[in-house]
Amino acid sequence: MQRAERDDLIERNYQGNPSLRALLEGGQIDREAFDHAMRLRQAGPPVRPSRTLVSALRAERERQGLTLADIARRSGMDRAAIHKLEVGVSRNPTLATLNRYADALGVRLEWTLRAVDRGESAQT
Repeated sequence: MQRAERDDLIERNYQGNPSLRALLEGGQIDREAFDHAMRLRQAGPPVRPSRTLVSALRAERERQGLTLADIARRSGMDRAAIHKLEVGVSRNPTLATLNRYADALGVRLEWTLRAVDRGESAQT
């Protein structure tokens, strides 16, 4: 099975929001995929500068009661690409992508610049 086909299958399976265990028990994912997903879950999300922004966009989408399909229609982006962005698979989204998502929500991205304390990590 090609990676894109596998991703599409996983996305279809998650439409009803089954747990990882339910997917494993239903034979929809194998033990290796289950163990990998559990390790990722336990490790927590990696620190990425865009993660906070993407989380805010998702929260706004949910606040407005919009679905991924709504955003896809409004932005012209692929629904699967939006999902991957929201769950962190798309690790380095472009500014154009983030702006398209924001436009679909009727919000505007604003950038600020601030000094970083010497003791503070540049990734925060």
